[in-house]
Amino acid sequence: MSEEIPEIVLGRAETPAEIRDLETEIKSLSDPTRAAVEAYRKKLENAIGEVMVLERTQQLIHAEADRITVLLHNAYIRDVRRQRTKRLLDFNRILVGNVNLKLEKIEAMNEETTQRCPKCNKFSSPCQN
Repeated sequence: MSEEIPEIVLGRAETPAEIRDLETEIKSLSDPTRAAVEAYRKKLENAIGEVMVLERTQQLIHAEADRITVLLHNAYIRDVRRQRTKRLLDFNRILVGNVNLKLEKIEAMNEETTQRCPKCNKFSSPCQN
């Protein structure tokens, strides 16, 4: 049966002294146990690498989602402005049409009430001359 992996190997080494102690402890293990520890270390390193790749991918996805959100918001704002501008233009066309109708009515009323005098060629209701 193979040796059990010592507690220090499974623990966390944070300081340089702890790391040296851990490396010394690993070197003193028997060959099968040392091979198991090295295999375990490689698996951990691979897992850490995969986690780092996944974290970076997640950051890129969040950045892209933020960019798309900004683009959608800007498109919405442009659409709202375009619709508002269209409504204002339609409203202005209606106003101009109403003003033109009123001007035509006023001109027609003016022509009915004031006509040129055939003698003096001036506008007046009853000719003063």
